Amino acid sequence: MNVKGYPDFMNSIFDYLKQNSEYLKIPVLKVYYNICLMLITNDEKYFFEVKKMLFQSKDVSIKAAMKVQI
Repeated sequence: MNVKGYPDFMNSIFDYLKQNSEYLKIPVLKVYYNICLMLITNDEKYFFEVKKMLFQSKDVSIKAAMKVQI
């Protein structure tokens, strides 16, 4: 993935997460990952994934993470 405007190490992080998807089972990390992909690609599917996670989640940390991003 070519992440323009982000520090160089972000490409490495995204590539690592793609290859090791078990880390995306961590709810807060999955939210941040999808938010970053939404901003980078402008693809609506990431928005709807984040929206779905927020409405389905009972995890307070996810909702707290979203307040930081907004």
